[in-house]
Amino acid sequence: MPDIGATLRETRMREGLDISDIEASTKIRAKYLRALENEEWDLLPGPTFVKSFLRTYAEALGLDSRMLLEEYKLRYERFEDYDTRAASQRTPGPAAGRERRPPRRRNPARWIFIAAAVMVVIIVIALLDSGSSPKKDTTTTVGAGAPQTTTSNASTTTATTASITKVSTAGGGRSVTLQVVPTGSVYVCLISHGKRLINGQVLEVGHPSASYHSTSYLLSLGNGNARLRVGSTNVAVPDNGKPIGYSISRKGARVLAAANRPNCG
Repeated sequence: MPDIGATLRETRMREGLDISDIEASTKIRAKYLRALENEEWDLLPGPTFVKSFLRTYAEALGLDSRMLLEEYKLRYERFEDYDTRAASQRTPGPAAGRERRPPRRRNPARWIFIAAAVMVVIIVIALLDSGSSPKKDTTTTVGAGAPQTTTSNASTTTATTASITKVSTAGGGRSVTLQVVPTGSVYVCLISHGKRLINGQVLEVGHPSASYHSTSYLLSLGNGNARLRVGSTNVAVPDNGKPIGYSISRKGARVLAAANRPNCG
């Protein structure tokens, strides 16, 4: 099979299209489209963006996006995995003939003290959550560093570091309204009950997603350039440049472990 970039370039030129035409139809910046055609993967924001841009570009040209993605994974992803495994196997162990130091004994009292401190922090957080007054519209940061205080309508709510964000939903039904509002270029994969609502698209500032209504969602973001509108609650995503995933329902927005994030690839 010809190179991935050559396939994209030759198909675009055969159709009589310029980079600007593809940029307008896919909403992908021209510099990223040129990077795909030149197979300059390091110029793209990351592997997630590479696969998302590649799929979108191929579909815009009428190509088989699945075949190009498989070719990319075969040529590059597996090679990177092999290099990682080989590097780990080359890690030298202790030199022969050297005297091994006896393992250090752990101090059980130290770990008991740490566990007690953690329990105290958890209890304080639970008391703060139970004592906070309800409000109609709050903005909460999940996974932030230090506690932050947000004031709205003459009432104050303290947001603390937590894995679950309580949300306020209108009406008495079971469905929850969700909208993704980008604050920068952000990769979005949104699934509800096995149906892909947003199939690995990149949203830009000024182009929020549609408002969806369902009982639960699984959401994966390529970075923190987004704000979630869950019912009447604004959930701010930590802007640390790393992917993050959420499980969203009437119970709240819960941060997912990396292995549990939905995948639209």
